[in-house]
Amino acid sequence: MITLRLGSRDPEVRYLQRLLNMTTPNPRLTEDARFGPLTHAALTRFQQGYAGGLGRLRNIGICDSTTWAALGLKTEIQWPVQRIGQNTAMSCWVVAGGLASGRLSSSLPGAAQFDPTPGAGFGGLLAGNANVAAYAASLGMRLLPVLPPSIQGIEAHLRRGPAILIGSWIAGGAHAVVISGYYAASTAYGTMIRINNSLPAGVGSVELAGFPQLKLQNQDMDAVYLIVR
Repeated sequence: MITLRLGSRDPEVRYLQRLLNMTTPNPRLTEDARFGPLTHAALTRFQQGYAGGLGRLRNIGICDSTTWAALGLKTEIQWPVQRIGQNTAMSCWVVAGGLASGRLSSSLPGAAQFDPTPGAGFGGLLAGNANVAAYAASLGMRLLPVLPPSIQGIEAHLRRGPAILIGSWIAGGAHAVVISGYYAASTAYGTMIRINNSLPAGVGSVELAGFPQLKLQNQDMDAVYLIVR
């Protein structure tokens, strides 16, 4: 796992804040992926008070591999997926499909159907199990018939490669993202997935979230379809 210190803005800072909230909940940290003074103070308190089997923690105020283990990190899966932003309002499926499959192409994949009506939804992947399954097959992937019942159910699939998650925005509409990483401690709350999101347009983002409800920087999204290798 990446080493974090005061000033870090990496998405993994949010996971550090999550684990610190599980071990030293007072005062509770805002999980905002910003390693500021409050996160630094909470980490320092944890390291100085640690009395587990890893012995005395060094590098006080810096979260290194030993501190990650002391905080309870047990499983770490990471795939080298690029950060790419979509270039149109409805091209998230192009970015997600290309990144997850390694087939970076803008051609319409296989027998999947897309919205042909000009307007807000123009060019979007049409919903429905059969159509999403056709989209998955065109990428050399497969649609799971049902979502995993918990976030831990993603681990086995992610060990074979990145996955595509298609969800519904709380405010309406659909969006596709790539699951490129998985970090797990001892509980479901201590488990998060790393998301490569093609929003903001032209820029993209990488962030950590829960499952099946994802709190992303744009807005909240509920998982609907999961496409895996």
